[in-house]
Amino acid sequence: MKGLAVAATALLLVGACMPEATVHFDGWTATCSWVQADDCKGVAKLFVNNLARNWKGVLEASGGRIVVEARACPGPLPDWADSSTCWQATAPAMRGDVCMVIARHPKAPGAVSTFGQIGGDDMTGLGLRIASDRPVCD
Repeated sequence: MKGLAVAATALLLVGACMPEATVHFDGWTATCSWVQADDCKGVAKLFVNNLARNWKGVLEASGGRIVVEARACPGPLPDWADSSTCWQATAPAMRGDVCMVIARHPKAPGAVSTFGQIGGDDMTGLGLRIASDRPVCD
């Protein structure tokens, strides 16, 4: 019985170390694995913002669902990017998934977000003039 209690406690502790979050905003729902809730919401909001004119089509095709996952930061990164943590945000669209690679951006005075896009697929990268050697989604 004692072994069972120890095993149950270990599972609870492991679960506490694996943050999963679901956040809702403006008709969108982001489901995040290995991402704290505040980061999940910030990354998802940047994703929607950077969809620019495509946001409505992606919202309709995805049902408002975004998946955010922690990932290794690819290099080289822009000078502003914090290389300690990166994320990948993905949503279904009419012609396949839309994906962005996002890094933490130290908040500058007047900045709206503490996140910035560093890569992704052609749909999201072209509008931001991301270099042709930009990181792609996993």
